[in-house]
Amino acid sequence: DLFNEHWPELLKLFHNEPDDPYGVSYFWVMFDSNQYVQPGRKQLPSTHLKNAFRLTHVLRNTENVFNLSKKYFSSFDQQNKEIKLGHTEVGLNILWVNELQEDGSNCCSLVDQQIGKLREKGVKNEDIAILTRTKLLSTQLTSMLEHNYKVQCQNAENYIQSNRVIVDSTRRFKGLESKVVILLDPEYTVNQKFGNQASELMYVAVSRCNCYLIIISTKSGCEWLQSDAGLKNLNLTPENWFEDETFLSSQLIARFHYDN
Repeated sequence: DLFNEHWPELLKLFHNEPDDPYGVSYFWVMFDSNQYVQPGRKQLPSTHLKNAFRLTHVLRNTENVFNLSKKYFSSFDQQNKEIKLGHTEVGLNILWVNELQEDGSNCCSLVDQQIGKLREKGVKNEDIAILTRTKLLSTQLTSMLEHNYKVQCQNAENYIQSNRVIVDSTRRFKGLESKVVILLDPEYTVNQKFGNQASELMYVAVSRCNCYLIIISTKSGCEWLQSDAGLKNLNLTPENWFEDETFLSSQLIARFHYDN
């Protein structure tokens, strides 16, 4: 999430003086404007992009995963070429699990069921990443999986450990990848008043997957995410802003409340 006019100068401070006799050094900046998932981040100034080289071919994802990620992709550069798949691997179909209850009370059992099925197919724990909306929710989900279902977990910072399932938020998993991604209850509504970057977060979450993508949501959530629109647009009026915010907060508290 690089932003403002000073980021090139800040990056240069991390580099030592060049060793070659001509005093020349280079560094590369790789970025994707569709992954600006931190609040308040803006597009990079056009002055820094005049010499940029556009990357247009995706190699990480299978065709099925790539096609879903494209639904949430938007180019900030109208002249930019459309992104394309750089191989011919179609891959496994995306699994949509629409059995999540509205209060989220069965989220942990649904995740455990999918982990069990993956293990039966010989998938290693460290090749499974479960992505949630926030870090708080991933922490609570980790506690439930470990205490109630005996699933050993790790977060994105420690995911090099073997035989542990990765559980973390989509934001913290940005830049990483996993063979299997279980996307748990992703945000499927767009609400400009709250600035919830649902489209960016979906793009990041989906594009983390190398091979097999599992999306767990409510029946309504799966219907919206599978639709052509991809996301439900909430057109709130000023008089019901407060009610909506209260509703969202109460749902988050109820959804991941548990007893140790």
